[in-house]
Amino acid sequence: NVVVDIETGVNLNATVVPVYECTGDTPDNYVNITLEDDSIIGDVLYAIDSVDPADLQLNADFRNTAPGNHYITIAHSNGCLQTVDFVIEDFEPLTLALEQNNMNEITAIVEGGREGYTYYFDGYDNGDNNIFYVTRTDTYEVRVVDENGCSTVANIFMEFIDIEVPNFFTPDGDGQNDLWIPRNIEQYPEILIKIFDRYGRVVSEQAVDSEGWDGTYQDNELPTGDYWYVVKLNGDRDEREFVGHFTLYR
Repeated sequence: NVVVDIETGVNLNATVVPVYECTGDTPDNYVNITLEDDSIIGDVLYAIDSVDPADLQLNADFRNTAPGNHYITIAHSNGCLQTVDFVIEDFEPLTLALEQNNMNEITAIVEGGREGYTYYFDGYDNGDNNIFYVTRTDTYEVRVVDENGCSTVANIFMEFIDIEVPNFFTPDGDGQNDLWIPRNIEQYPEILIKIFDRYGRVVSEQAVDSEGWDGTYQDNELPTGDYWYVVKLNGDRDEREFVGHFTLYR
């Protein structure tokens, strides 16, 4: 009878995870190799897409691998080999175009990169919202960063069109100046407009979807005279408030 001790075989199992990082608009890549048994790290060599001993190396630093299917070979000093498959994703360069689709509004159109974009308008972190409202006439810088950290920048000149408050109206039914409401308020969805008579009574409240004040209060026509207004924009980045008066002519 002969008693023989069989040692446990070496564990070459590992996970290979591609990591993407950017220095421009297209990501670089490298692989992160994690051994299940890290005690053997000093006894193994590595190769990419090869089992040829001549390609084995001590350093597992494999960078900028072409997109597609690949494998890492892990070779132990006892002669055992293990291969682990992984995939490098293909990314198109990150591109950014700026459009003015509505008044005082910048829309960022992004293609390429990895979705999960973050937008920076004029230095302001706008999160994942690709629409930004301008508050001045100027050249605006827009930067977008994708999930890999790639970024690109574009600029656009925008002319700011401010709200206009009419100083009179004539609700006589002739189709001209029959209603009173500030113009260019579409960009302020939370705007609040209050109109007061000479006694401080609120005779009308208007919102962004209102047609305007017709000069009546509780279905009664109010007389010719001056009326006061308070306009609160309540914009995300524009909280201006306007106070003044206008004239109703009959």
